[in-house]
Amino acid sequence: MFNRKLKVSFVFLAVFLCLVLTTSPLLSSYVIPPRTGPITGEDYMVVSNNHITSMVGQKILADGGNAVDAAVAMGINKGLVEPWISGPGGSAFAMYFCAETEEIHYLNYSGRSPADLSLDDFPDGLPYRCPKGNTALVPVMFKGWEEMRERFGTMSREELYGPTIDMAINGFPNYPALASRWEEDHPWGDVRDWFQDHDGLGYETWWGGSTTPPELGETVTNPNMGESLKRIAEEGIEVFYGGELGQEFVDFLQDLGSVMTIEDLENATVDWQEPIETTYRDFELFMAPPNCSGGVAIAQILNILEGFDIEGMGFNSAEYVHSYIEATKLAVEDRAEWVSDPDFYPAPLDVLTSKEYAEERRALIDPNEAAMEVSPGKEREGGTTSYAVIDKDGNMVSVVQSNGGGHGSNLIVGETGIHINNGVAWMEDDPESVNVVEGNKRSRWNMTPVIAIKDGEPAFVLCASGGTAIWQALSQFVTKIVDFEMDPQEAQNAPHHRYMMEPTLPIRTEYLSDEVIEVLEDKGHLVDKREIGAVGGNVNAIVIDRETGVYYGSINPRTQGFAVGF
Repeated sequence: MFNRKLKVSFVFLAVFLCLVLTTSPLLSSYVIPPRTGPITGEDYMVVSNNHITSMVGQKILADGGNAVDAAVAMGINKGLVEPWISGPGGSAFAMYFCAETEEIHYLNYSGRSPADLSLDDFPDGLPYRCPKGNTALVPVMFKGWEEMRERFGTMSREELYGPTIDMAINGFPNYPALASRWEEDHPWGDVRDWFQDHDGLGYETWWGGSTTPPELGETVTNPNMGESLKRIAEEGIEVFYGGELGQEFVDFLQDLGSVMTIEDLENATVDWQEPIETTYRDFELFMAPPNCSGGVAIAQILNILEGFDIEGMGFNSAEYVHSYIEATKLAVEDRAEWVSDPDFYPAPLDVLTSKEYAEERRALIDPNEAAMEVSPGKEREGGTTSYAVIDKDGNMVSVVQSNGGGHGSNLIVGETGIHINNGVAWMEDDPESVNVVEGNKRSRWNMTPVIAIKDGEPAFVLCASGGTAIWQALSQFVTKIVDFEMDPQEAQNAPHHRYMMEPTLPIRTEYLSDEVIEVLEDKGHLVDKREIGAVGGNVNAIVIDRETGVYYGSINPRTQGFAVGF
């Protein structure tokens, strides 16, 4: 039997070797094969989109923290090591299972629009990003982290902020996903142009004053963010919500023409809410309610699919893919019609998530023909990240957080080193839409954490990134492990599909036989057969084996996700 120190050494050695093998220039042209099995652990498990963040979570757990402590520290770290998709200037949603009380708690820490914002502020239509900063929601991440830490955590702010503060000031090596995001020809646009706007605050903050980014393996720092986080850790979140740091945020945005005020920061809140519940086969599922659309969509898709013999159809058969895509289209239609900020437009959740309503919707599916009339709503290019943790006591946390789009509004605010989100872009400029731009309103997000219970005991915890692929990938993952009894990594490796939100666009799918594609096309589907990568949704998952007590962690092998078990 290994002693604890030796076991920890082996964990870090394994992580080091994985990082070397997957980032070595000698292997840059080698396609890494799908992982052959999930990562296992008995004491705890951490999964996330990023290797550095996963190790931060592992460190907090090894130092005696619980799952909430680890999740908070990981959320803080994401803004440094994945600046293009999340950070203190963004929004997030967290689901927590407390092993002691067997209760599930859901925290909504997504920001609202400034109180004075209106559709009139966008006379030329709602842009994806706005140089005035008016696509920014009021950031509430610091409040969310503090709320979680104070209510369920065990460690101090200094302990949870510490790893990221140290990393921001002293640096970390640039890794492939970040290096590629800063490349000149990245599909999301040339960040070099964005970083040179507004007095060059972007490259001054992230690239040490150089107008070209660090190369792969070179040190990345953000001392401005490090100092901002240090002030929060030492002085408390009040320094942001009404204090000097918050005033710096507001002054910067107002100089660009934003309507955000210091009162918006002072009045900002985060809310504990009741999660959406549904069942699928023998599992109880808990997901985010509106203003998230992901929970409603997953409940609807699975409720519709539950009426089919999914296992009998066979995985990746034409019948299975057709049934899944058609169920997704129906969920998309209701999402556009009903889901928004419930403080403005409460959705009829009792109806939308009911088995009776699913039966009505299921009857609309023609087994021989693809539906071409749907109400898709808006599809935006999203920038999201996710992570999940289970600790030695069985506490579970799932978190999804986002800056909105890549690098948010493309603004690094003043000398804070922090990106500001572009979450208002997830609203609509259609006055008839429930998701229309209004002041003091939360955007409709695709994100949702998921926790599943079976026979009264925790079964699995899921989260994902990928815009509207989030709820598609998560619902597919559930069918893979429930109907087809795949192990969690097998489910990750297996092909998946994405409906692209418009009936005239092809469904994105991968590794289907020519025979299956021919059948789908005969039904009227447009099929885009390409390796789907993260476009299909990037799931992070932990499944619990109650017979052995072992945690099984899995990540999407198409991305740089990372699981650490102990």
